[in-house]
Amino acid sequence: RELRQTVDDQLEKASADPSTPDNVISSLTTVQASLLAQIAVIETQAGAHIRSCPILARTFSLVRSIPGVGPQTAWCLLAEYGPTLLHASPRALTRFAGLDPVLYESGSSVHRRPHISKQGSWRLRKTLYMAALVGSRFNPVLAAFYQRLLARGISPKPALVACMRKLLHLVAGVLKSQLPFSPALAGLTP
Repeated sequence: RELRQTVDDQLEKASADPSTPDNVISSLTTVQASLLAQIAVIETQAGAHIRSCPILARTFSLVRSIPGVGPQTAWCLLAEYGPTLLHASPRALTRFAGLDPVLYESGSSVHRRPHISKQGSWRLRKTLYMAALVGSRFNPVLAAFYQRLLARGISPKPALVACMRKLLHLVAGVLKSQLPFSPALAGLTP
């Protein structure tokens, strides 16, 4: 997907420049079409593989039941965590994603604001960020959590990072209970 984004950007810039030769634009268009076709094949193969394994199919279905988690996010979770996704604690999931907080203190003189460790998978953080962005609007649990954080004076980006962590907690809860997502089960009464 990163390569496709790069080619899309190159094509957009080349198309905007009137001095770009037509054969360069044609070549970039061909590369773009080829990448889109390859991505479609890989997505089809991934879907077939998930459907062929009952445990993967059940896990995929449960994770997808969480509003804000689309197929890309579910595929990324399955690919990055592997079989440990089913049995990992929320804390372990958070650490693997690099979303665990790190305090910066140096003696008694230097104190900085805490930040996330970023020692985990960047692909997972990127995917979870987009899922949290969508979830903060359409997932009742994440939306309420996000609004509470904003009301407490936390800026939007750290609030989204907190939603990413909360999303991993929801994934762990859904997989542990083996029940589809329900706002009532997640602690939010309708």
